[in-house]
Amino acid sequence: MANRLIVLGVGFGMVGFLGAGALLADELPESKAELASTARARALEQREGELIGRSMANVEAEVSVRAREMGVDVSAATLTALFSQIAWSQLDLDRCSLRLLAPERCQRARQALAAAEAEFLRQVGFSAQEFKAGRRAIRHPADLADKGLFPPSGSQRTDPQFCVCDVSIANRDRWMNRYWGLECNGHAGHGVCSTDLDWAHSAGAGAMTGTITANLGYEIRTSSCPDDHRTCFKGPMASKTGGGEWGNVCNCDIGHSQFSDPQGAWYGGDATDAELVAQVTFPAMLADGPCAQNGIGVQEFIKENDPFCCDDPLGTLLAQTPVADGTTVAEVPASVQNCNGGSQSGQPPNCGTFGATIRITATCQTGSDETFGSCEGRCGQILPDATCNCDFDCQYYGDCCDDYCARCSTQGVPFPCSSGGDN
Repeated sequence: MANRLIVLGVGFGMVGFLGAGALLADELPESKAELASTARARALEQREGELIGRSMANVEAEVSVRAREMGVDVSAATLTALFSQIAWSQLDLDRCSLRLLAPERCQRARQALAAAEAEFLRQVGFSAQEFKAGRRAIRHPADLADKGLFPPSGSQRTDPQFCVCDVSIANRDRWMNRYWGLECNGHAGHGVCSTDLDWAHSAGAGAMTGTITANLGYEIRTSSCPDDHRTCFKGPMASKTGGGEWGNVCNCDIGHSQFSDPQGAWYGGDATDAELVAQVTFPAMLADGPCAQNGIGVQEFIKENDPFCCDDPLGTLLAQTPVADGTTVAEVPASVQNCNGGSQSGQPPNCGTFGATIRITATCQTGSDETFGSCEGRCGQILPDATCNCDFDCQYYGDCCDDYCARCSTQGVPFPCSSGGDN
């Protein structure tokens, strides 16, 4: 601010010399940081307007449907009240990040958000974020079994060799066809295109969020996309810095669509965005066995971001690639057809379809674990890929580890111990 005052003083002091072209204070160029801060503040104002203008009766109706879909036996009114507290608390915290609120109010907002999320978890049994997305988080390799991804190798190490990978995920060439009703307050008439989908209260454009999940063997990592209009599924319509919305997310309203500008709002055709967007890096993922026997599976769950609840999902893009020692780069085209005729997509044959090319970059190295040559923690066990064994028949087969007698002779060995270097 001091620099602006100095320039202003020079400007007025030399106004006779500079003439009418002298810069006034409001005309001075702002720094990139100031511009970004101003843009964020305006976005928060817009979000507040969306929260104020949202019909809570409509929110409660959506919450009721989502509760039935997810088998939640808690009243929709109770859950809606919690979502309201979460939304307003999060808005205050975002204002706090711009230093727009007093520290005392920021502290109250943090406490209110934590209390609402804890109460939601207590009543429902899973998080408000999972309920809002309509999708439980992936916590176990068995959850991936029906996804066609690489089968996990179990929850325990069984091989003296292991694979460690740094995994980076990006996507490009994203596309959406024209049969969507996302970001329309009327939600595409539940699958039927109409000429009046509450268009006067829709921006005619929307941005996507979601989650990105990778699994390598039995290890699963998940990252939630920020609401930056970029990370999960960037669109071609410029919005936030570096981000983009999709102008065809409300195109099922055929009476108000335009067909001349693919990068504008209310576009009624298919839309694409080619930019390669780096999404997430998961360092040091671990798998059982050598790298050449392993592979990486990726899920990109894409959804809209409702200020309250509930988010309409587009679907989940799936990609996979085998790995090896060194660096593997795979580009996998993926697409999903959403044809449920519900609140977000059309009905056959006009189904909402979207896709992208997912780039998986994995830098991997096979290692060896010397503990697989020991009976430490393995008494009574036989591991098929281990260098030696610790089951009570190993003396008969002659494949006991050298420390078998020392570590296992007091744990139920059925006859005198005479193996390895401990006899």
